[in-house]
Amino acid sequence: MKQINLIPADYKQSQYVRRRAITWIAFVLAVAAMVSSIGLNLNAKITRMQREQAQLQSKTEAIDDVKADLQVVAVEKKAICEKLQEIYAVQRRRTSTPILHEIAAACNDKVFLNQVSFAGDRAAPVQPAPAGSGTASSAAEPPATRRITLKGYALTNLDLTQFVSMLSASTLLNEVNMKFWRQEPVRELKLIGFEIECFPRTGP
Repeated sequence: MKQINLIPADYKQSQYVRRRAITWIAFVLAVAAMVSSIGLNLNAKITRMQREQAQLQSKTEAIDDVKADLQVVAVEKKAICEKLQEIYAVQRRRTSTPILHEIAAACNDKVFLNQVSFAGDRAAPVQPAPAGSGTASSAAEPPATRRITLKGYALTNLDLTQFVSMLSASTLLNEVNMKFWRQEPVRELKLIGFEIECFPRTGP
């Protein structure tokens, strides 16, 4: 028997073309959807990054403002500290000068000071100065007071006793404590080396 094909060839061709076109359209739509999804994701990431960048920029500006304020405060603090140091230096000179005058007045030609130092200050050598006589007090050291340390030599124990007595009689000194004394050879002489602590009077 002979089989007869009743479907025209042009119909089969057009059907094939339609299927192929549908396949390509679906492929293009899928690619377009994928590209759109990638684009949306990138856009969302870019937006988020821009928002984070804006936040970081605002934080940076806030930090810069704080740094500027801190620099202003530091400059003001430095100026205040310098002013307070000047005031303290003037006040200390005013209180120290009369005390040094009293110490000099207590010396005589038989007592020689080679070091006078205030608490917290470097020891400074001084020249011997003349003066008189007396005895030392032995009260305990008061807390949070300035300390004056005197080091030097006396010719005899009597000269040292008179020096301590003159210091004790001063109205500017609250205490005069003998830390130690001992006989020391100085060249051909045997002198009395001593160290004395004095505390300025803080109240009336």
